[in-house]
Amino acid sequence: MTWKEACSILGVSPEAPMNEIKRVYRQRMLQLHPDVSPAASYPYTVQEVNRAYGFLKKGEAREPDRGTAREEASRFWDAPLNQHAYREREIYCPAEGADGEILGHFSLARGKYLWTPEEEFSLFLQSIHHCARQILEEWEAAHHYPGVPSGQGLANQLPLLAELTYLLAQQYVDGTALLEVLAREEAPAADGSRLFALPADLEGCSRRLEPGEALYPARVRQHRLYVRDRAGQELGYLSFPDNRLYYAVIPLFEQRRVLVKIRLAAGESSPAAETSALTAGGSRRRAGRRATSGPHRLQLWLKLPPEHSAMPEDLNLRIRQLLEGGFHGTNVPV
Repeated sequence: MTWKEACSILGVSPEAPMNEIKRVYRQRMLQLHPDVSPAASYPYTVQEVNRAYGFLKKGEAREPDRGTAREEASRFWDAPLNQHAYREREIYCPAEGADGEILGHFSLARGKYLWTPEEEFSLFLQSIHHCARQILEEWEAAHHYPGVPSGQGLANQLPLLAELTYLLAQQYVDGTALLEVLAREEAPAADGSRLFALPADLEGCSRRLEPGEALYPARVRQHRLYVRDRAGQELGYLSFPDNRLYYAVIPLFEQRRVLVKIRLAAGESSPAAETSALTAGGSRRRAGRRATSGPHRLQLWLKLPPEHSAMPEDLNLRIRQLLEGGFHGTNVPV
């Protein structure tokens, strides 16, 4: 039996410290006790769990050797770390066939690595999604979530999974560094604040807008920034031509750590005016309605104060509150 196999039997990460291993071992034994859970569905027996724990306990004195694995991984992946992240994640790398076709992906390293441009962003999101699912599965097993039919556990509650994924992603994305790559930095303000200019789109607006018209933040709801006009009328919400900007910009608004200026892009033709195009088999009236729902191209300026910090400090607390809410049913649809 190897360390990795024993950890797999217990359901812990190979990087888990011994106090975490002991805690999970007690939970597994309680889970497998016939008086507590007569219909236990854990895939390993009491004897297998005991044998795995005994192996790990004997190897406790050799636990520092696992640091060598981290050092070995760092030879393959060198990126900044967020030591305060809720947990480690996998770094996925695409696996290519002989002809260059993508066959899947494999884990290159594991750690609290921040995203860098060298990591394919779609694989980064997949890594975070898998991390969130694993956290929910472990949380449910540890707390004996009651009365949940098969296939409807915490990890299958899509709103809960999506929210946890969003919070975890913030721990691995340095929004300022992402803006440095994807936005245009302008001369700093007199007070030392950093200024970034970037494109954005206004979705869901049916009103005619004038080129250069100023817009204003209205509210943030479900991780969308809604904007209003000068009169206070809500117009729609922002989207971005590069999806990576979503993970840099929206959290700044949610945390109230940024000032913003928004204008309709100069020379932008309002979709509400473009009502003359006809589609095959469609009427002019229907084509006009479709056009009004199209996006308006905006220009966005962000102002980050000099004391701006890259990561909010309360994310672990928010993750914990989310998990506790899911366990008590406040975040789980019934």
